Amino acid sequence: FKLAGRWDEESKRLKAFLSNELGEHNALMAMADYDPEKKTIEASATLNGMSPKIALPFVSGIFSDLGGNMSGRLSAKGSLDSLSLASRDLRLEALTITPAFTGVTYTLNGAVDINDTGIRLDGVEVADSSTGKGTLNGTLKHNHLKDMALDASLRFRQMELLNLKE
Repeated sequence: FKLAGRWDEESKRLKAFLSNELGEHNALMAMADYDPEKKTIEASATLNGMSPKIALPFVSGIFSDLGGNMSGRLSAKGSLDSLSLASRDLRLEALTITPAFTGVTYTLNGAVDINDTGIRLDGVEVADSSTGKGTLNGTLKHNHLKDMALDASLRFRQMELLNLKE
Protein backbone atom coordinates (compact mmCIF):
# COMPACT_ATOMS: atom_id res chain seq x y z
CA PHE A 1 0.00 0.00 0.00
CA LYS A 2 1.02 3.56 -0.65
CA LEU A 3 -0.59 6.30 1.42
CA ALA A 4 0.11 9.97 0.97
CA GLY A 5 -1.50 13.04 2.41
CA ARG A 6 -0.99 16.77 2.55
CA TRP A 7 -2.64 19.74 4.14
CA ASP A 8 -3.96 22.27 1.61
CA GLU A 9 -3.64 25.61 3.38
CA GLU A 10 -5.73 27.47 0.80
CA SER A 11 -8.81 25.23 1.05
CA LYS A 12 -8.12 24.21 4.68
CA ARG A 13 -8.59 20.55 3.71
CA LEU A 14 -6.63 17.37 4.09
CA LYS A 15 -5.96 15.73 0.73
CA ALA A 16 -5.21 11.99 0.81
CA PHE A 17 -4.26 9.35 -1.75
CA LEU A 18 -4.16 5.58 -1.32
CA SER A 19 -3.06 2.91 -3.78
CA ASN A 20 -2.40 -0.81 -3.70
CA GLU A 21 0.20 -1.72 -6.30
CA LEU A 22 1.70 -5.13 -6.93
CA GLY A 23 4.15 -4.97 -9.80
CA GLU A 24 2.37 -3.42 -12.77
CA HIS A 25 -1.08 -4.11 -11.29
CA ASN A 26 -2.83 -1.32 -9.37
CA ALA A 27 -5.75 -3.00 -7.58
CA LEU A 28 -6.87 0.13 -5.69
CA MET A 29 -6.59 3.83 -6.31
CA ALA A 30 -8.43 6.15 -3.93
CA MET A 31 -8.49 9.89 -3.31
CA ALA A 32 -10.18 11.91 -0.59
CA ASP A 33 -10.66 15.52 0.53
CA TYR A 34 -11.49 15.99 4.20
CA ASP A 35 -12.71 19.26 5.70
CA PRO A 36 -12.07 19.04 9.47
CA GLU A 37 -14.04 22.20 10.23
CA LYS A 38 -17.25 20.97 8.56
CA LYS A 39 -16.38 17.30 9.20
CA THR A 40 -17.17 16.42 5.60
CA ILE A 41 -15.42 14.19 3.10
CA GLU A 42 -15.40 13.65 -0.64
CA ALA A 43 -13.82 10.36 -1.60
CA SER A 44 -13.62 8.14 -4.65
CA ALA A 45 -12.01 4.78 -5.29
CA THR A 46 -11.36 2.65 -8.34
CA LEU A 47 -11.08 -1.07 -7.71
CA ASN A 48 -9.32 -3.15 -10.34
CA GLY A 49 -9.37 -6.76 -9.24
CA MET A 50 -8.95 -5.82 -5.59
CA SER A 51 -8.98 -8.57 -2.98
CA PRO A 52 -11.53 -8.16 -0.18
CA LYS A 53 -9.04 -9.65 2.33
CA ILE A 54 -8.25 -6.11 3.42
CA ALA A 55 -11.65 -6.05 5.15
CA LEU A 56 -11.14 -9.32 7.05
CA PRO A 57 -10.02 -7.69 10.34
CA PHE A 58 -13.26 -5.66 10.36
CA VAL A 59 -15.60 -8.59 9.60
CA SER A 60 -13.79 -11.46 11.31
CA GLY A 61 -16.80 -12.28 13.51
CA ILE A 62 -19.01 -12.57 10.43
CA PHE A 63 -16.65 -14.13 7.87
CA SER A 64 -13.77 -16.48 8.62
CA ASP A 65 -12.26 -16.02 5.15
CA LEU A 66 -12.54 -13.75 2.11
CA GLY A 67 -10.94 -14.05 -1.32
CA GLY A 68 -11.41 -13.36 -5.02
CA ASN A 69 -11.70 -9.90 -6.48
CA MET A 70 -13.87 -6.81 -6.83
CA SER A 71 -13.78 -4.24 -9.61
CA GLY A 72 -15.60 -0.97 -10.19
CA ARG A 73 -15.91 2.51 -8.74
CA LEU A 74 -17.07 3.70 -5.34
CA SER A 75 -17.68 7.16 -3.95
CA ALA A 76 -18.61 8.69 -0.62
CA LYS A 77 -19.57 12.28 0.02
CA GLY A 78 -20.95 14.31 2.90
CA SER A 79 -20.71 14.50 6.65
CA LEU A 80 -19.12 11.60 8.48
CA ASP A 81 -22.37 10.74 10.28
CA SER A 82 -24.45 10.78 7.08
CA LEU A 83 -22.33 9.71 4.11
CA SER A 84 -23.84 9.56 0.65
CA LEU A 85 -22.59 6.38 -1.06
CA ALA A 86 -22.57 5.35 -4.70
CA SER A 87 -21.08 2.66 -6.89
CA ARG A 88 -20.57 2.39 -10.61
CA ASP A 89 -19.92 -0.83 -12.53
CA LEU A 90 -19.12 -2.67 -9.28
CA ARG A 91 -18.62 -6.42 -9.82
CA LEU A 92 -17.79 -9.43 -7.71
CA GLU A 93 -15.28 -11.60 -9.59
CA ALA A 94 -14.95 -15.10 -8.14
CA LEU A 95 -15.34 -13.48 -4.73
CA THR A 96 -15.11 -16.13 -2.03
CA ILE A 97 -16.69 -15.78 1.38
CA THR A 98 -16.85 -18.18 4.28
CA PRO A 99 -19.53 -17.15 6.76
CA ALA A 100 -18.20 -18.00 10.23
CA PHE A 101 -21.51 -19.50 11.39
CA THR A 102 -21.85 -21.93 8.42
CA GLY A 103 -18.23 -22.89 7.73
CA VAL A 104 -19.06 -23.21 4.02
CA THR A 105 -17.08 -21.34 1.38
CA TYR A 106 -19.16 -19.74 -1.36
CA THR A 107 -18.02 -18.16 -4.64
CA LEU A 108 -19.97 -15.14 -5.90
CA ASN A 109 -19.98 -13.57 -9.37
CA GLY A 110 -22.12 -10.64 -10.47
CA ALA A 111 -23.03 -7.00 -10.20
CA VAL A 112 -23.48 -5.02 -6.99
CA ASP A 113 -25.11 -1.61 -6.70
CA ILE A 114 -24.44 0.60 -3.67
CA ASN A 115 -26.37 3.77 -2.90
CA ASP A 116 -27.63 5.78 0.09
CA THR A 117 -30.40 3.29 0.88
CA GLY A 118 -28.73 -0.06 0.38
CA ILE A 119 -26.40 -2.57 -1.18
CA ARG A 120 -28.26 -4.38 -3.96
CA LEU A 121 -27.40 -7.79 -5.41
CA ASP A 122 -29.37 -8.63 -8.53
CA GLY A 123 -28.88 -12.11 -9.95
CA VAL A 124 -25.50 -12.75 -8.32
CA GLU A 125 -24.35 -16.30 -9.07
CA VAL A 126 -23.44 -18.32 -5.97
CA ALA A 127 -21.62 -21.67 -5.90
CA ASP A 128 -20.38 -23.89 -3.09
CA SER A 129 -17.14 -25.86 -3.24
CA SER A 130 -18.92 -28.93 -4.66
CA THR A 131 -21.63 -28.83 -7.33
CA GLY A 132 -24.22 -26.63 -5.64
CA LYS A 133 -25.30 -23.49 -7.45
CA GLY A 134 -27.71 -20.69 -6.74
CA THR A 135 -28.79 -17.14 -7.45
CA LEU A 136 -28.80 -14.36 -4.87
CA ASN A 137 -31.15 -11.38 -5.14
CA GLY A 138 -31.80 -8.75 -2.54
CA THR A 139 -30.77 -5.69 -0.65
CA LEU A 140 -28.98 -4.92 2.56
CA LYS A 141 -31.03 -1.83 3.31
CA HIS A 142 -29.53 1.01 5.32
CA ASN A 143 -29.90 4.68 6.02
CA HIS A 144 -26.41 6.10 5.45
CA LEU A 145 -24.89 2.91 6.94
CA LYS A 146 -27.26 2.95 9.94
CA ASP A 147 -30.48 1.06 10.71
CA MET A 148 -29.58 -1.96 8.58
CA ALA A 149 -32.07 -4.61 7.44
CA LEU A 150 -31.63 -7.53 5.07
CA ASP A 151 -34.22 -8.32 2.40
CA ALA A 152 -32.81 -11.12 0.23
CA SER A 153 -33.58 -14.44 -1.39
CA LEU A 154 -31.29 -17.27 -2.42
CA ARG A 155 -32.55 -19.83 -4.92
CA PHE A 156 -30.32 -22.88 -4.93
CA ARG A 157 -30.01 -26.49 -5.99
CA GLN A 158 -28.04 -29.06 -3.97
CA MET A 159 -26.03 -26.37 -2.19
CA GLU A 160 -24.11 -27.03 1.01
CA LEU A 161 -25.56 -24.82 3.72
CA LEU A 162 -23.79 -25.95 6.88
CA ASN A 163 -20.41 -27.60 7.47
CA LEU A 164 -20.09 -28.79 11.04
CA LYS A 165 -16.53 -29.83 11.80
CA GLU A 166 -16.38 -32.82 14.12
